[in-house]
Amino acid sequence: NATKFYAYASSGGGGGGGASLNRGPGGLNGGAGGSGTYGFFKGSLDASTTYAYSIGGGGSAGNVSGTINGGAGGAGGATNVGSLISINGGNGGSGTGNSGSSGNSGSASPSPDFSVPNFYLHGIAIGAGGSGGQGNGPGSGSTGGSGVLTFFDDGGQ
Repeated sequence: NATKFYAYASSGGGGGGGASLNRGPGGLNGGAGGSGTYGFFKGSLDASTTYAYSIGGGGSAGNVSGTINGGAGGAGGATNVGSLISINGGNGGSGTGNSGSSGNSGSASPSPDFSVPNFYLHGIAIGAGGSGGQGNGPGSGSTGGSGVLTFFDDGGQ
């Protein structure tokens, strides 16, 4: 029976905030979404326990607005494996009447055994925050990158 696990996991990145097009020359930009958290994890598990898991999706993009405020981007989804790993997604970027602020990166519990910067899989940025909308177009933000989970156990060896 398995007693140890090893995993690479990341949560979803937050969506970028939408721009406000009627503010000043060229409008105001939305904020970028916060990146998901990435890391390699290891620990003990109980082979007799079933561990539910979820993999965080990317946060939604903020919509462009012709009024004072563009729409905020949505938060990225969490990636979890039962009680073993819990990683919060990145926050969405704001779409306020001033240039939007970027979302915060996610956090993990427990802390990863070691972290890596953005991870690319076939040219796709895993867990990356979405870009903020541009006041001079295109005005909508972009969606955040989805999370990923690769999980191995020792098979009781």
